Amino acid sequence: MQFKFEDLISKISSRNHDVVFLIDTTTDMKDVIGNIKNAINHFYEENLKTCQYLYKNDPSQYNLRVRTIWFGGAGKQHGDSGFLILPEEGNKFNRFLESIEIGKDEGCVEECIDTVLEAMKADWVQTEGIKRHIIVLFTKASVHSPEKPNESILKKVEEFQHAWLLEDDERIRYPRIRKYSRQLVVFSPYEYPWNELETTLDYLIPEDIARFSNGEPEPLSNLIACIHYY
Repeated sequence: MQFKFEDLISKISSRNHDVVFLIDTTTDMKDVIGNIKNAINHFYEENLKTCQYLYKNDPSQYNLRVRTIWFGGAGKQHGDSGFLILPEEGNKFNRFLESIEIGKDEGCVEECIDTVLEAMKADWVQTEGIKRHIIVLFTKASVHSPEKPNESILKKVEEFQHAWLLEDDERIRYPRIRKYSRQLVVFSPYEYPWNELETTLDYLIPEDIARFSNGEPEPLSNLIACIHYY
């Protein structure tokens, strides 16, 4: 008898997924921000089609919340949509995404990591069933110099590595993000610290931010696979 993935889905009580998009809006991102916004919109549309196919017998099996945060600026400027339930709040999601614009400040690695650490404190879904806590970062910030990074960057990277690798019962500051539910997808240059984090952290998927410059089709297709098939 031929195995069908949708038959397996029908036996799962529920799948509850939270996705947080973190979008760097500093000047380095001006040539890719439009394609990133288009790709996130496309992700929403394609994910909706996937859900309609996989959960057609009982749509209540699948619950998706999406939160979008833009950041960038010396004054730690940011905007936050909060968690939105999709597709019910799809219009709010689209309006917030469309409102994101590029700022005037340069990219900063420490700010990127601080934003990820803040996202880890989110009110992640805790209900029964299969849970996914997914953070997707878009940035061009990196350390370009081949020399050793300065002390502040090294300390910030170490802080993030420690926080990400904690066991669930050790997560005092990040109590709701679960070790075996979490995933970090990083669209960035293949430079420090992102190339090092790829080799030292689990549940991290590295992607090339240049995919948005090149106009590649469906750059977030791996995210849909990450949500439904892992």
